[in-house]
Amino acid sequence: MDQGANLNAWEKIAASAIGGGLSIWNQPIEVIRVEMQSQLKTVGRPEKMTIASCARWIWQTNGIKGFYRGSVPRFGLGMWQTICMVAGGDALKTFVNGKFGKN
Repeated sequence: MDQGANLNAWEKIAASAIGGGLSIWNQPIEVIRVEMQSQLKTVGRPEKMTIASCARWIWQTNGIKGFYRGSVPRFGLGMWQTICMVAGGDALKTFVNGKFGKN
């Protein structure tokens, strides 16, 4: 590919999907945040949670898998949203500019 050349539609979709999928890098932090906000009463769950005690509780009850709960749906959602916003936005901009001309 030439330096500075525009991406075609499929390349934009692929790049958007990869970028959106990589947005789950902070999933363990999100699991801790959601668990700390949860009002669920579970046996062995600390009453007053800190970040460290919450992480320790997740590790003890679910192991490493516990930090990645919900990763697959979040991965798909991140890909879908980014494809719509980036690739879809570029396609819409191209359409509008072609239809109404550049100002």
